[in-house]
Amino acid sequence: MSNALYAEPSFALQSLLAYLEKEYYTPVERLCVGITDCVTEIHHGDVHQSASLYTSLSKKLVEQVGRYIRLRRLSLLPYLNELVEKEDDGHDCRKCATSCTIRHSSQVTDIQDAHRQIRETLDKLRAIVEPVNHELLHQDWEKTLRKEIALLDEQLSELLYLEETALIPKIADAQKSIHAHD
Repeated sequence: MSNALYAEPSFALQSLLAYLEKEYYTPVERLCVGITDCVTEIHHGDVHQSASLYTSLSKKLVEQVGRYIRLRRLSLLPYLNELVEKEDDGHDCRKCATSCTIRHSSQVTDIQDAHRQIRETLDKLRAIVEPVNHELLHQDWEKTLRKEIALLDEQLSELLYLEETALIPKIADAQKSIHAHD
């Protein structure tokens, strides 16, 4: 692979998306399946109040992450493919008959909103202290759930950082190259 090819903005954006899919979106989805299984097992019986709050927030996080990944695949990915195509074709949004600025800016706003929601839920989960006395029946599942949430937290922290420091700037550069916000 030549450096000139890799330096092309469209190639860099597509490469980054493929990397994020393989290294983050897919593994995060697998973690969410394991978390859902733990939450289901824990909710089969009576649960300590703090465990119930933790499992409820865990379930909420999994739902948010699911929406987040669907947004990436169903909305952002087609948009980015279109953006790359326009960039490669030398498109100039200033010459468009209709203003497409709202569509361009909403893509980044959607990413930032999803990041904010996920971070808020993760912060709430981190603040919940493990209960000292609770039924041994669910203790193993709760430990597994906490481990899975810790792994998900780590993966999401890395993913959100990469999106904020690499993906969003690459989107902004591609938008700028086609004059999407002029």
